[in-house]
Amino acid sequence: MSIIKNAILVVTAAAAGLVVAAPANAVITTFASFNASTGSNIVWVNNGTGGTSSTYRSNGTGGNIYTTTSAANVQPSASVAGGVAVTFSFLNALNAYVANMPATFTLSAATTATPAQTFGGFKIQQVSGSGSFSFISNAPVTINQNFYAAGANLLSGTFQDLSIFGQSGGTSGSFGGSVGNGATISYTSDFLTFPGSLDRDISLSLSSIISLNSNVNRGLNNVTNRALRSFRATATGSFSADPTPSIIPSIPEPETWAMFVVGFGMVAINLRRRKKTVVAA
Repeated sequence: MSIIKNAILVVTAAAAGLVVAAPANAVITTFASFNASTGSNIVWVNNGTGGTSSTYRSNGTGGNIYTTTSAANVQPSASVAGGVAVTFSFLNALNAYVANMPATFTLSAATTATPAQTFGGFKIQQVSGSGSFSFISNAPVTINQNFYAAGANLLSGTFQDLSIFGQSGGTSGSFGGSVGNGATISYTSDFLTFPGSLDRDISLSLSSIISLNSNVNRGLNNVTNRALRSFRATATGSFSADPTPSIIPSIPEPETWAMFVVGFGMVAINLRRRKKTVVAA
């Protein structure tokens, strides 16, 4: 419910022309983003019943949101949830190495018994079930002395209590949430660590939203007391955290390790010499 309350505040502020500021002590850093390589890469499927196995329904009180490579006209029974092509970028010091890297993006989440809400002309569909996402690299990269083969985990995580948000009948919207507003979000990466992370945000922009139910308006809409109608969209987005994630340290090369060993050896020899000098005195 906290996500819905927060959405109400956003709608109220937007209507009044106000800006909702984050607390003064919060420093949320956007550390990664991605862009779609193909259109219509994500789908929301209403979990209603009736009709045939190939019918998009609108009478359910929940649904599933997931990435898909199926054609826009493929019905749920034939849709395949899976990875879609994107370009992924880190926005911190790693941007020099990982910028617009070809990657595979996979996301899946579900919710039940959660009808969409309407506030001030906006639709809010809470996705209260647990979900997950991942970005897997499609190319190798070397960062300092660390070599990462294709297939490295650029960023992945789990989440719960995110929401789909947008204007009623609109063809653009968002999917996401914040730990500070009641969501549960965790991150893992082969490139970053997240020590003492106090707040985390997931923010996906949904564009080109097209309702998949026949004879209805395009965009975000629903039957009263039901979840959003099924739709397709193109997803892009970003990920944030407070404090800023830390870059995983580089692994010293063998030559560097050898220098360390020699250095420690010299220190030990000097300590022994000092000890002998003191005893002789």
